[in-house]
Amino acid sequence: MPRSWRTELGRRTRRRADAGLEVCFTDTPEAVQDDVHALAQLHHARWNWQSQWLTEGVEDTIVEAGQLLVRSGDFRLWKVLRGEEVIGAALFTRAGNVSELLLTAYDPAWSRLAPGLAAIVAGIRHELDTGIRLIDFGYGGFKYLQRLSNTERPVVRYELFPTNRRMPIARARWLIAPQGRINIWRGRLRLRTRLRALRGQKQS
Repeated sequence: MPRSWRTELGRRTRRRADAGLEVCFTDTPEAVQDDVHALAQLHHARWNWQSQWLTEGVEDTIVEAGQLLVRSGDFRLWKVLRGEEVIGAALFTRAGNVSELLLTAYDPAWSRLAPGLAAIVAGIRHELDTGIRLIDFGYGGFKYLQRLSNTERPVVRYELFPTNRRMPIARARWLIAPQGRINIWRGRLRLRTRLRALRGQKQS
């Protein structure tokens, strides 16, 4: 990390302290649901409620996993608080000595104090201090994450197609834009959910 950026991080840390902001993490199962919901609300607001990642049901899944993993330290949601209000947060999860930054968001009204970055930096420090050897920042070319990184490991994706008569359909589906494939997947998921509900009603 460039020295100038470390200096800037220190300056913003002092400004946040002067503004009465507090950085802490979720450490009990009882607090997971509210804190995950606060992070989700910030994330949705950031992406104008059109997030391609935090889709229907994902928040509930994160809450369920977090309640199981928070006491072991494998789930860490770092948050920047103004009183009781969450204005920035970052979610880290770990397995063994590897950690991943899953989700981060902040309130743009406080962007001058970089609360989202503060949550990320706090999480990184904690992960490294507790024995983590590798932190995955996920996909995306965000410059602030590149500045925090010390290496880059490209991810390679392979597409496998059937060689029978279904191959043309499979390849045509692959040529659809990513958002289109996501919409198709969501539609199929909603249809399967509806069919299960109808089967359950018939059986009862």
